[in-house]
Amino acid sequence: RADGTMEEIDFVAKHDSVDDRVYDGTNYAGLMRPKDYVAKREQVKLGEEVWRAQRLQELRARDAQAATKDAKTREDRQRRKKEQLRDELASTGTRAPAGAPASACEAERAKEGCGKRKRSKGGAGKQPKLSFDEDEE
Repeated sequence: RADGTMEEIDFVAKHDSVDDRVYDGTNYAGLMRPKDYVAKREQVKLGEEVWRAQRLQELRARDAQAATKDAKTREDRQRRKKEQLRDELASTGTRAPAGAPASACEAERAKEGCGKRKRSKGGAGKQPKLSFDEDEE
């Protein structure tokens, strides 16, 4: 039928008009993978707008699921980091005061800086002296 309730098949001629729309000149029976053929046939039967709306809904659900998974793993990493710091402080016998930086390096960085300092490349501030400039002076 044209309303999409049943597949449009002329049983007398054994002709499937849905296949005519699937094989629209860019897709041919021998060139499509079975998985692609099934997806394309579903898309043709539903109609382009309905299929796009369903596909968009599926993608949004997948994105939301990935975001919750990412948030969960981020929380797990933060929790493990806190536990590791707590274990490290417990093994040294010291206790960090509330609001104190997590490590000695962070405390030192707050005062003056910790770790490797960046070296200046040099030459950015000075202009090169050319031989003909010296003659003019």
